[in-house]
Amino acid sequence: MVERSAEEERRRSAAQTRTILDSALDAVVGMDANGLITFWNPRAQTVFGWRAAEVLGRPLADLIIPPRDRERHRRGLARFLETGVGPLIGHRVEVAALRRDGSEFPVELCVTCVETPDGYAFNAFIADIGDRRRAEEAARQNQSLLEKSQELSHVGTWVSGLEPDDPLSWSKETYRIFGVDPEAFEAKVRSFFAAVHPEDAALVGQASAAAIRGEAPYHVDHRIVRPDGAVRWVHAQADVVRDESNRPLRMIGTVQDITERKQLEEQLRQAQKMEAVGRLAGGIAHDFNNMLGVILGYSAILLKGFPPDAHERRHVLQIQNAAERAASLTGQLMTFSRKQVLQPKLLNLNPLVLDLKGMLGRLIGEDIQLLIVVHEKLGLVRADPGQIEQVLMNLAVNARDAMPKGGKLTIETANAELDASYAAEHPTVRPGRYVMLAVSDTGVGMDAETRSHIFEPFFTTKEEGKGTGLGLATAYGIVSQSEGYIFVYSEPGHGTSFKIYLPRAGDGPEPAEAAKAAEGPLPTGTETILLAEDEEIVRLLAREVLQRLGYVVLEARSGMAALEIAGRHAGPIHLLLTDVVMPRMSGRELAEALASRHPETRVLYMSGYTGEAIVRHGVVEPGVAFLQKPFAPGTLARKIRQILERSSY
Repeated sequence: MVERSAEEERRRSAAQTRTILDSALDAVVGMDANGLITFWNPRAQTVFGWRAAEVLGRPLADLIIPPRDRERHRRGLARFLETGVGPLIGHRVEVAALRRDGSEFPVELCVTCVETPDGYAFNAFIADIGDRRRAEEAARQNQSLLEKSQELSHVGTWVSGLEPDDPLSWSKETYRIFGVDPEAFEAKVRSFFAAVHPEDAALVGQASAAAIRGEAPYHVDHRIVRPDGAVRWVHAQADVVRDESNRPLRMIGTVQDITERKQLEEQLRQAQKMEAVGRLAGGIAHDFNNMLGVILGYSAILLKGFPPDAHERRHVLQIQNAAERAASLTGQLMTFSRKQVLQPKLLNLNPLVLDLKGMLGRLIGEDIQLLIVVHEKLGLVRADPGQIEQVLMNLAVNARDAMPKGGKLTIETANAELDASYAAEHPTVRPGRYVMLAVSDTGVGMDAETRSHIFEPFFTTKEEGKGTGLGLATAYGIVSQSEGYIFVYSEPGHGTSFKIYLPRAGDGPEPAEAAKAAEGPLPTGTETILLAEDEEIVRLLAREVLQRLGYVVLEARSGMAALEIAGRHAGPIHLLLTDVVMPRMSGRELAEALASRHPETRVLYMSGYTGEAIVRHGVVEPGVAFLQKPFAPGTLARKIRQILERSSY
């Protein structure tokens, strides 16, 4: 009776197990020690396409294992039977399986083993993960598309908790915008708000607090400070995620680098300010000229009423002289406001500059060396020669005053091409062919704040009584009325270079080689170039041009950063492309320091100063490879190949 009850219990247990296996969501396949199939549940039929009656007693390897894996399966089974050790037993692994129609598909496999009186019995639990793999691949593709779209639009995404230690999540583009290495994220920045510039912290804090309270959306333009110290402008916006009780949990938002836009807006505001000041100056000068005309007229009448030796006559002459000096000042204001009458003519600037050499030499004094360098095939411009002479005189006087202990003054002419990329950085500039007139000195230089006001009327850094502040304003007005542009390049302690660009009205024939090079495709390369430039807009443009040409670019925003990058770089550095004037370490100092570590590296200097002025400064030696800003991508490409392919330079 007891034996019958135990047997019935075993049958019920076996039936229950069979029911469970038959209803399992995974395929369940049994196999004996000879590799023959002993069990095949309904899900196995669905997954593999074989009916149980077709597979029971047949070798498992011949039916569901791809041909390339069958021998490995047989060796593994033999090794397990001999040693009792098998890599698959008790582990979940992903492998390829074979359907009845011969197609392969991915499965997740777990094998168990039971030792019975008849030998080992194996059970394999097999899950078809094809759908999961396809979903994962689709998710990867979607993530890749999202990251690519963020990269192209320069918009990153971020998730930030409301507490300092809350977990964070940034997209790749956000890491790039913040200049943070993802692997060093925790060590560098604890939250999205930790990188906010200290001066903007209150603004960001108020905006985020208002968003958390539900009073206003979070939309803020503010600055961030990257780990390397660089300051960038970003536009950030976010929504606050809340729970069912409306309690704030976290912020999810986007961030976009708008530094270039801010810089362009500032340039545009500066241009608009100069335009407004010009209109104001012109209006004042017009009204003041009318009053001065009255003063001069009545002074002349009074003079006629006094005998030559009359004491009162001297008083009237003083009034007349003062009025004439005031009239001269208003004339300069009219020039700045572009309301004077020009008499333009087709003009080659070379004879004009050379004819002024004697006068300029007397004007600047013997303690200042004057050098004039003219381009032989200079294009023609349409300008008023008298006004251009006045511009040169004003710039020469300004340079003289910047060199109280003597120095060097260089005047240069050259043909220039201002391309679309340069025009994009300078909203007032039209792309095209120009003639450049540069006046450079080795004086005290100017900081950024001084440069931002240098062309404004009555702005001067000279002592009281030593300048009217109208010399550069007058030069700006003349150049602008001649449909040209004037820019200043200067750093404290590194002198100043004024560059004037006048539209080319005519050209001599260009050399055949230059014309052919300009028309041909840009030369490319695969060498490694170390790029050192502290001006971010210029650096980003150069990097993009070089990468599109195929070069490997190591990018640095300073000389010290360039040395650190070079120290970490294992391979050769074929070329150093460096700005000449950078904070703390000049381009020449960088090149000298790099030469001891990478003697193979060639050097191409670039600068907003002219090449002749840089040599006269003593910053680089004569004959070195030099590229003057602004430069077109084609000019950069050809110059680099010229240096890399030359045996010496």
